[in-house]
Order: sequence, then structure tokens, then C-alpha cells
Amino acid sequence: KAEISLPQRPNIILLMAGTNDINGNDDVDDAPTRLANLIDECVSACPDAVVIVAQITPIANSDSEARSQTFNAAIPDIVNARVAAGHHVLTVDMQGLNGLTTADLNDGLHPTDEGYAKMANVWLSGLNQAAASNWITPPV
Repeated sequence: KAEISLPQRPNIILLMAGTNDINGNDDVDDAPTRLANLIDECVSACPDAVVIVAQITPIANSDSEARSQTFNAAIPDIVNARVAAGHHVLTVDMQGLNGLTTADLNDGLHPTDEGYAKMANVWLSGLNQAAASNWITPPV
């Protein structure tokens, strides 16, 4: 729950949300709206923070993966709307060029140690992008 951490006023928020809902086929149609609301909650509580939003990692189950692709495709537009409103939000792709494949999953859903290392590199690329944009400020 974001309300537990946000009062600490982080200056960087790494956000990857939606995997369990997508994998469990739980209100998938509303998942992008829930993510958008969570991002809004973060930027409202921490207006000076950079919010790096990850597209979710792959899922070995083909039905779940099809849902994840639809969900992931919605994320850049959600983020771009917040950027257009002046917020420091960006997207990173956990399945892109340097991201994970199903071979990086331990149980079809959760990453192996190598998968987590790939995730760390994707997060780092987002941090580097935020730093290059001079978006990272000292914590409040």
C-alpha cells in the first residue's frame, strides 16, 4: 500500500504493479485505471519525486502473457499523460531489449536470480534517464 511509504516523501519511486491481477485475471479491464490512480497518488503525495513505472515482466502462462501484453501496452500512454501534466514520470520496459524472457522465470511468474539482475539493470536505465533529465532532487 502506497500510503504506508509515501509519507516518508521519497525522491525516487520505483513502481511495478499489476502482475498478480493480470496473472489471476482479476478485473483486468480496470487494471490500467488502477495503475493510473496509483501513479497519481504517488505524484500527489510526493510532487518532487521521480516515479519510474515498469511494464510488468513476462508470464509463462500464454493466457496471462496475452493479458500482460495488453496491460503493458497501456502503460506508456498512462505515463505520457502524467508527463504532459508536468510530472516527472517515465516508463521502463521489463521485457524489452535488455529485459526478461520466460527463461528468466523461476516458476513461470517470479524471476530467477539472473532475472532479478536483469530487472536491476532495467531500473538502472530508468534512473540514468531521470538523472540525465535532471529530475532527481534531494529527498525532502
